[in-house]
Amino acid sequence: MRRGGHEPVAVVSCTFGIPAREVVETLQDVKTAVMVTVAGVRDARLAVEAGVDWLSLQSAEAGGHRLTTTVGELADRVGS
Repeated sequence: MRRGGHEPVAVVSCTFGIPAREVVETLQDVKTAVMVTVAGVRDARLAVEAGVDWLSLQSAEAGGHRLTTTVGELADRVGS
């Protein structure tokens, strides 16, 4: 990630993978919130360990996905 003379954005949303803690911290240093979409407990925990600001839980209800877990079940398993 490079920083130039660009204005920071309010939110960065990551869908395919979890950014490294250093990337998350760099974004947060310029007041950019970081969101990660996760489909399971393991990825949710990794995202939290990376320091992201919030999680988007992807479930079978997202459409077009092979997941079998509902968003309610996933939320219960991930916790708060």
